[in-house]
Amino acid sequence: GWLRCLAVSADGAWVASCGNDSLVKIWSAADGSLVREFSGHVDLPYCLQFVPGAGELVSGDIRGNVLHWRMVDGEVLRKFDAGAMFSHVGDIAPFGGAIGLSFSPDVGRVTVSGLHKVSNAPAGNRRGVAMSFDWVTGEKLPLQECRQKDLDATMWRAVYHPSGFMIGVLEKEIGFWQPGAEDVFHLLTTPDHIFDCDLHPAGTDLFTAHFDGHLRCWQMRG
Repeated sequence: GWLRCLAVSADGAWVASCGNDSLVKIWSAADGSLVREFSGHVDLPYCLQFVPGAGELVSGDIRGNVLHWRMVDGEVLRKFDAGAMFSHVGDIAPFGGAIGLSFSPDVGRVTVSGLHKVSNAPAGNRRGVAMSFDWVTGEKLPLQECRQKDLDATMWRAVYHPSGFMIGVLEKEIGFWQPGAEDVFHLLTTPDHIFDCDLHPAGTDLFTAHFDGHLRCWQMRG
């Protein structure tokens, strides 16, 4: 089956993976050996992320279940419900779910990126969205989406700049949100559809992967 996501721990010692076997696996970065294997997702996990500064990780699946794991023994410490991001195509095929995971710089919130407001799944009518939870209390925070422009889109990835604002990719657009703001404060149109992105650790450059086969680099200027 498919390998859906990889994440590397901050110290570079561990690589986490998830895929179509519904398992989360921890590997040694030094020799590639399998260290631990966690089961708990009832459906396909799409994304995972190490919790900064802790021996823990989170993973999200196609039904919007986000699990918080302890690495040492694979215990599920708690669950977050992002089920509003899950739908069906014709009540048969699953659609949506937790597609991306990220943490704010202060680890005050964990953010799930994906889609919602599905009106016609086969036609692709949906809206990209980021759903965040307070990391300490588990409280669901206001949704963040693009209201400035009508987009049939999925937010394939959301990342946080070190200064605190969130960056998300939707269709051909790069959106920018202030912490807690429900709408973008800036929207940048690119040449083609974006399916992934990542930010330089220093926050100086944003890299976007596009349908046209290009990897583009955008300089982040204050």
